[in-house]
Amino acid sequence: MKNIGLWLVMILALAPGANVGCRSRSDAPGAQKSSVVLEPILGSLDAPTPGSTMRETGLVGGWALAGSGIRRIAIYIDRQFIRFVEVDGKRPDVGKIFSKDYPGAEKSGWTFILDVSKMADGNHELVAKAESNKGTFREFGPVPFQVVH
Repeated sequence: MKNIGLWLVMILALAPGANVGCRSRSDAPGAQKSSVVLEPILGSLDAPTPGSTMRETGLVGGWALAGSGIRRIAIYIDRQFIRFVEVDGKRPDVGKIFSKDYPGAEKSGWTFILDVSKMADGNHELVAKAESNKGTFREFGPVPFQVVH
């Protein structure tokens, strides 16, 4: 009985298509090398709140952190790029929690005033896309909001 388990393991390991002793190598001929080092991005899209209503203007903002720092935030409304926003706003609440692991966390905020005066009335979606200095991306949202004139 002891040998049955051993034979079963050997059969499974040597079965057609088994990946025995094979490794992926980045220096193998034809292998693609990636220069982007993925890193986690923390953050939040705090405003607008889901379901909120904007009339002429509205506050858009949040915070973002990455080990290498945040290069910029890209803002999209209804899947259309609107603008870039820099991360430099004071966020002592974020700094209190993350400053040990993320130097400068107290300056991780970003905000701007969104002009919706020329947008159509109705439902819209906002997405913020953070980009780290190493080229990693993370999306926050979508956050649904309404425009009413």
